[in-house]
Amino acid sequence: MTFLLGGAFSNIVDRVRLGCVIDYIGPLFGFFPIFNLADIAIFLGVLIISLHLAAPRLYNSE
Repeated sequence: MTFLLGGAFSNIVDRVRLGCVIDYIGPLFGFFPIFNLADIAIFLGVLIISLHLAAPRLYNSE
């Protein structure tokens, strides 16, 4: 949840301060969208939450 909120907050700060979000990580080859570190944090946050919700409850033996 921290990755998701931190990335979203970073993009909001950029949007308010600069009027836009600057994407600075580009593709090395092929077609791939340009993104920034906050976008990676948002993606990781969503991925972690999704895996947590989809995973079976292995540690709860009751």
